[in-house]
Amino acid sequence: MRLQTQIYKSNLPKTFVLSVVLGLFSFYPNTASAEIHSVNNSASKLKKNRKKANQFDTLFCNQKPVAKLMKVKTPGDSFATCYYYHINDTSLLLSVKQMMLNKPTNNSVAPSFYYHFEFPNIQMNADYKNKGQKTDINKIICQFELVNKEGLDTVKAELFATINGNIELQNAKKVDAEKLFIVERNKAAEIKVEDLEISQDGIFLGRCEEEELEGPNGKIIQYSIFNSTGALVCTASKMPQTNGNKMVQWNLLTQRDMRFSTVQLKSDNFVIELLKYLVANSII
Repeated sequence: MRLQTQIYKSNLPKTFVLSVVLGLFSFYPNTASAEIHSVNNSASKLKKNRKKANQFDTLFCNQKPVAKLMKVKTPGDSFATCYYYHINDTSLLLSVKQMMLNKPTNNSVAPSFYYHFEFPNIQMNADYKNKGQKTDINKIICQFELVNKEGLDTVKAELFATINGNIELQNAKKVDAEKLFIVERNKAAEIKVEDLEISQDGIFLGRCEEEELEGPNGKIIQYSIFNSTGALVCTASKMPQTNGNKMVQWNLLTQRDMRFSTVQLKSDNFVIELLKYLVANSII
């Protein structure tokens, strides 16, 4: 088969045709370049936004989201600082940083750590040292219910900061183990408090001192319980009661183990109820 070719002649000026051809060559490279530039910009923006979004994790307490979490480790810091923000806005609720209490020595003494809490809204700090194995910071926040979906629980955060306080002050309050002995007596006998002195079964157990602490949300009533040697054995903070509530919530810090705990007791003669609890648990 023989192919035939046809030649078409144009009546247009050569200069016009040449300008059109050159225009097409200049248009397509510019269009392709613009598309590549646009794609690169989108990819860069997506990467930037993804990196920004990944800075935040979500804190869940009882399977409910309560805060946004961002960890920041600056050059020279041994540990990162955890910042907790409101779940719905940008307000900072608290920050926590792991701290080293003592450095390891040549005697193979393992280092001990604690967590330093800062509550900017109530302008209070706290140092929490967990007994035993290392505990995750998020678990501590959920355990003491410091944050809820509304934000920082200022009452519980205030009590947490009041009871824990500065780690150096906590260490200053510690006493020798022999000073925390329990006086032998009939623990089922009536507990009496006269002129701040505590007795049971006719035996002097120690004394109870009441103190009012100023806080951002009002006064906190705190009781310090001393045993017969004068050693501080327990610090107890009394939560405000709601109308009709027949129970009192106490937040306790026991000196023998520097452990924080919460207990609900009857409201009738609440100081005696507190002392009964301490006797039953061999704290006094």
